[in-house]
Amino acid sequence: MKTIAVEHSWHEMDSSVRIEWNLGKRCNYNCSYCDQLTHDNFSDFLSFEAAKNTIDKIMEKCRDKRIRISLTGGEPTINPSFLNIIKYMKEAGVSFVSVTTNGSRTREFYIQAMEYLDNIIFSYHMEYLDRKKYVDAILACNEYIQKNPKKRLHVHVMMLPTMFNEAVLFMETLKKNDIKTVMRRIRPAFKVDHKENIYEDGRLVDGVIAEPFYAGPTTLLFYKGNSKAGPNCSKDKDYYSDEENVFLTENRVKSLSRQTNGSVKTKNNAGSFVNVITYTESDATEENVNDILVRKENSYIGWKCWSGVQTLMINSQDNVFNATCQAAKFGNIRTGFDIPAGPTICTKQWCLCAADLNTTKIKDDIYQDKIRII
Repeated sequence: MKTIAVEHSWHEMDSSVRIEWNLGKRCNYNCSYCDQLTHDNFSDFLSFEAAKNTIDKIMEKCRDKRIRISLTGGEPTINPSFLNIIKYMKEAGVSFVSVTTNGSRTREFYIQAMEYLDNIIFSYHMEYLDRKKYVDAILACNEYIQKNPKKRLHVHVMMLPTMFNEAVLFMETLKKNDIKTVMRRIRPAFKVDHKENIYEDGRLVDGVIAEPFYAGPTTLLFYKGNSKAGPNCSKDKDYYSDEENVFLTENRVKSLSRQTNGSVKTKNNAGSFVNVITYTESDATEENVNDILVRKENSYIGWKCWSGVQTLMINSQDNVFNATCQAAKFGNIRTGFDIPAGPTICTKQWCLCAADLNTTKIKDDIYQDKIRII
């Protein structure tokens, strides 16, 4: 049966606004699947004073709601002011502070950061990381959380083609320590200026995917102004082998039958965590947003969406958008911004980011009674 509504499974998300804040493009990795629009190794770091001013404006603009801020990049933890920034967030009254990190800092650094973080997400990038150092940092944070149970930790395993055996061994290590993981199907980037690339009006419309461990610059593939890099791009089939695609499907999509008594069925695959409820006409399933991506059920064009109400996104240029999809721009932190009072109609062909997938959305107003409306 077709999905007719989606919402976050955590009730604590009610009456709050979740802000994805890109602290900057600077990163100490150069993963083959991360394009030049997303990262580099030379951009200036956001200063503490600029971050402080941004936090103050967020608290003023959203003062009637609980504020949840998720920090991304680039690699946010390499900012020299990172610890001071998250400390100020808590002092300013931010309810929930989260960071997504590549795990390249020391265990001592992460333990210090955990004092101010409510959630930490480690991304497992197999092309660059020092596995022992990485695991040590995760285990140290997990030990800290055992003594502070209100804090959270989980790991995104970037399922790099050719490295699935390594990923499975790593996930088994975490499973033994009761650390939750989720497998992430990688959206490949494309080689820049490859001789076989095809351009229209200066935009790449067909090209060659950057294979694993490719060290050159990569970019997104665009067609008619829209990015095609993602689980719905026709060239994705060349990225994973048939065996790897089977592995991803079998380990991410299980027990898809839905209950028929109106209750919510929880699906928790491969030691993962659940963070979204998907509704059909008669049933509901609590699962992980990546299950939606694997099934390729992530098209909501024309749906009513609460991005901009439940979510905001601040990019590395301080521009404020409705969500990571950047379907609507609301202004700039420095010059001012306004946010909508209610939901809008989705204009994007695909919802590609995990941070956006569990934002409340309904196919039609007749399904509004399916969801919790804030």
